[in-house]
Amino acid sequence: MRIGIGSVQFGMPYGIRDTGGLMSQSDVNAILARSLVHGSQIIDTAPSYGFAEERLGRFDRLNKFRCLTKTLPTNESTINSVSTNRVLNGFKSSLKKMSLSECYGLLVHDCADLSKRGAEHLIDMMYEAKAEGLVSKVGISVYTAADVDVALRIFDFDLIQLPISIFNQSFLRNGYVKSLSQMGVEIHARSVFHQGALLMQSNDLPERLSGIAEPQKILCSKAKELNMSLEGFALGFLNSINELDVAIVGINSVEELDNVIKAKGTNALCDYEVFHLHDLEWNNPANWPLN
Repeated sequence: MRIGIGSVQFGMPYGIRDTGGLMSQSDVNAILARSLVHGSQIIDTAPSYGFAEERLGRFDRLNKFRCLTKTLPTNESTINSVSTNRVLNGFKSSLKKMSLSECYGLLVHDCADLSKRGAEHLIDMMYEAKAEGLVSKVGISVYTAADVDVALRIFDFDLIQLPISIFNQSFLRNGYVKSLSQMGVEIHARSVFHQGALLMQSNDLPERLSGIAEPQKILCSKAKELNMSLEGFALGFLNSINELDVAIVGINSVEELDNVIKAKGTNALCDYEVFHLHDLEWNNPANWPLN
């Protein structure tokens, strides 16, 4: 399993541990430079991540990374050549912002687009971008098994991003991780720290996340019992998933990156299944209450 750097916090305030300020360009550059030292050369971004793509483009060695970006939403009930060209131009704009002539991956950001009439136009555009050498792999970013089902019916994708954490083991339990890996799909886990909640003490969680306070308390207790850091415990779970290729983690400082890399090789003999949250409101940060 390799570590990839999530860039949303480079371009906008993000995550429950965010202190309210936008990261400086010098901090972004320092994290990227240290990533190269550590051999963590995968960057995940998107045009919806504020100024992330522009800030990545200001780093003079971004071409050393495998960068993945995502499509703009079509914002229409039917996809046609006009909307597809807008998405293609959005992708080319992303490349320009990052000062790249090509990138590693282009993912459908909103899988609702794959259920729309004319979705084949969007998919054909992505295939053409791959054939033209603008991107090496095309794929999808999903939240649910239903998203995967829709994509499998119409899209021969190379790469998938899906949420996996100790608290959200849904894609392991439903068999999709194993079956997609057997199909040759490259699998990237995101939300691996549950937007930072897994790295916090339970009494430090905001009140709106009271639903995970008790599970987090139990998790912290288990990590302490095993003499493991919270990063190590979370990544130890991911290391137990043989089919997982990349874990995308949000990094806010060089120190955080060093801690993650130090913890990356952690393994623990532990029954991780007991930590899975069955309540969809709490196992998926996309469903968390806003306040």
